[in-house]
Amino acid sequence: LADCGINQLFIVPMLEDVWRDNNAEQRESWDKKLRREAHAILEAERLAAEEAVLRRQVVVDELKLVKQEERKKYKNKYSPIPNTAIPMETIIIPSAYAMDKLRNGEYYELYYFTHQGLAKDESSFPSLDNDALTLTKLENGTHSFIALSSAKAKASLIKDEDLSWEEVGQAHFHMINVMRQCEWANTHVQMHIDLWLAIETHE
Repeated sequence: LADCGINQLFIVPMLEDVWRDNNAEQRESWDKKLRREAHAILEAERLAAEEAVLRRQVVVDELKLVKQEERKKYKNKYSPIPNTAIPMETIIIPSAYAMDKLRNGEYYELYYFTHQGLAKDESSFPSLDNDALTLTKLENGTHSFIALSSAKAKASLIKDEDLSWEEVGQAHFHMINVMRQCEWANTHVQMHIDLWLAIETHE
């Protein structure tokens, strides 16, 4: 600058002004860069959070759908009914056939829950082959393969209409406890209790 004829007294102030201008421009550029990076980080975190929420919602929706399908499949098990206390009794273990029917909310004969039916199940040794198939003759005369546990259960079956009133009461009492063990809805269990009380008190 001195070679250009600029007075020495003005050189230092001019250089200071140039430095300040350059420094201010660089600082502003740096601040913009930091703001862009911070914004990018916040945006990435926001998108990640939204994605996590969507993933959780997908899982919730899938579980809800599974529950709805289960309720459709086992309508009897999830029928709405009033609530009440259940008698607390010892664990009853009926035949595998009866347990499967009750657990799935399907029809089963009362005999399996009478004293006689339960005693027969307790006195017979469990078989490791209960899941095996056996050939049986159906009522229409045809032959078919069914589960061995089902064949064993039906071999000693006494039909509902042939049970005594006392045996019907036994079956109902044990059946309610096993329903509870199978985690039936309280409202469904209460329905059976109310039905039985109505039958008992009917004149």
